[in-house]
Amino acid sequence: MENEINIKNIDTKKRSSMEVTIFLLITFGMSIFFGVLIYLNIYNNVSIIALFMMLVPATGVAFAKELKTKNKNPTHVLHYLLIGNFVLSLCMIILRILGIVSDDAINALIGLITPLISIMILFYSWYKCPNLDPFANVKKVVAPILIFLFISIIGLIVMSKGKNINYTDLITDIFLILPNLVSQSILFFGEEYGWREFLQPVLQKKFGKRIGVILLGIIWQSWHIPFYFPDINWNIKMLLLRFCYLIALSILMGYIYMRSHNVWMCALVHLINNTIFGYLSNNSSDIYLGFLALSFVLSLFIFSKEYDKNQNCFNNEVNPPC
Repeated sequence: MENEINIKNIDTKKRSSMEVTIFLLITFGMSIFFGVLIYLNIYNNVSIIALFMMLVPATGVAFAKELKTKNKNPTHVLHYLLIGNFVLSLCMIILRILGIVSDDAINALIGLITPLISIMILFYSWYKCPNLDPFANVKKVVAPILIFLFISIIGLIVMSKGKNINYTDLITDIFLILPNLVSQSILFFGEEYGWREFLQPVLQKKFGKRIGVILLGIIWQSWHIPFYFPDINWNIKMLLLRFCYLIALSILMGYIYMRSHNVWMCALVHLINNTIFGYLSNNSSDIYLGFLALSFVLSLFIFSKEYDKNQNCFNNEVNPPC
């Protein structure tokens, strides 16, 4: 009996390692592939590529789970929705590179498919996947999410010196955050299902909660680097600042994930971040100081009890099924 248990544990570890390998190969493989296309000016519509790349981490998880094992959990359907959307989007970009379709056609498809798939995934997660329930433990993380929203708005105003901001649009976008989470969930869930739901527990179990989440922030930012190729005059200070900020943001999201076990709340934070800081439009010294200050504040969450060694933040497994 003991030998059987040991063999089972070894098989589980091998399967987990293989899943992580497949996930990283897909996520970074696609990042490097599109980075090369951008660098060689084969296809450099960064806005379309960025939207596509937001689908990749979740698709990496889906391929990793479905290729190695016969998934009998409800996530099986979810994974094939993710894979199908990924393949369709990739085919459209390939057709664009070949000159068969236009960017306008891709944008039209995005406008049509994204809300449809987003609502399907959100509803299916709620209806069939208890561990992906969008409403699970929401009350536990309302306060830190609102704090993040507040300090992000203050940071935006300070860094922009209150100029070049259309406050009517900003207020409108803030009120549209929750509706946008519904209509664009495939994009933000697409990243967070990969980084927070899948990779964070793996890294934290292997390296500890604090080191694991810091490594996740480094990996997350490294994945973004090929998208900077259009800027031939790289700003090293800004690149380092991005590492600091995404590590700090990973600490906050890690806290929210461990506290709520709800990856949708991480997707919400991601959406808030993109919504607020999408209004920044310059590289002044105020931005450097502002993001350093914001990074410092967010990093303080690493001292919360959720990051304590003895605090159990996992649901029995590295990647609990639905």
